[in-house]
Amino acid sequence: VVFGIFHLSIDAGLFLGLFLFSDSLLFILSKVLPDYKSLLIIFLFFIGATTSLVLLFPYRTFKGLDERGVFYWTLFLLYILLSLIWSSNREYGYFKLLLFLVKGYFPGIVVFIVFKIFKKFAYRSLIFWGVIYSIVLLIYGTYEYPGRISLPGQNPIWTARSLILFITILLLYQEKSRLLVIWKIVLLCCSIYLFLKTQSRGPLIAF
Repeated sequence: VVFGIFHLSIDAGLFLGLFLFSDSLLFILSKVLPDYKSLLIIFLFFIGATTSLVLLFPYRTFKGLDERGVFYWTLFLLYILLSLIWSSNREYGYFKLLLFLVKGYFPGIVVFIVFKIFKKFAYRSLIFWGVIYSIVLLIYGTYEYPGRISLPGQNPIWTARSLILFITILLLYQEKSRLLVIWKIVLLCCSIYLFLKTQSRGPLIAF
C-alpha cells in the first residue's frame, strides 16, 4: 500500500551492489561481532527482504520465481547441499554453505525479484557500494601477505576480484556530465592502483 500511494520503487542495483561488495560490510560488522554472527545478520536481512516482497507483491514475486533462471539457481543450491555428503570437513562445509546462502543464493533471488517488480536498475548504486568497499580497503587494508594489500583475514585474490568487478562497472557506466566523467576517472585510477597493490594475476586474466 505504501509503495502504491507514494509511487516508491526500489533499485535492484542497491541489492546487487551489497551482494558484490559485501566483504566490506562483513568486515565492518566483524569489528563488533564474531564472523558467523555477521554472516547471520546479512542472512536474516535477505530472508526478511524476500519475505517482505512475498507479502507486499505476492503475484509479481511468484511470477518472478517462475522464471527458468531461478529454477537452475535452486538446482545449484541442491547440488551444494548434496556435496556435504562427501565433504571431508563437515564443519567447513556448513560454513561454505552458509557463505553461499548469504552471498549468493538469497541475494541473487532478491535482486531478480526486485528488478522484476520495479523494473529499476542503476549503475550508480553499484558504484556506491564499490566506493564503500574501496574506502574500507584504504583505511583498514593490511599486508598479511608481504607486499599484497587485502582486507584483514582475506586472501588478496578475493580482494582483487572485488576490485576488478568495480573497475568493470566503472568502465560500463556511461555518463555525459563532465563532472561525473572526472569523478569516474578518479575512481578508476584509485581502484586500478588498489588492484595493482594486490599483485594478483588470476583476476586480471579473467578480466
